[in-house]
Amino acid sequence: MRKLFFLAFTVLAVTVLVSCKNDCKNCRWVTYEDGVKISEDSPAEYCGSQLNNVDGQTATVGNRTTVMVCN
Repeated sequence: MRKLFFLAFTVLAVTVLVSCKNDCKNCRWVTYEDGVKISEDSPAEYCGSQLNNVDGQTATVGNRTTVMVCN
């Protein structure tokens, strides 16, 4: 019984870790001026709710637009 419990726990833990990793993306801020890319930040990994909060964010000030690009 103890071995069965350990096996079930291990399978569950691996499944959770793998499924969580699939919900991650590398995101970076990209700034455009008049439609031309002028700067790009280094990518950072976002997962789960953090990814949902940043994916697709856009800010425009004057003729500059900054977009969070995730892939």
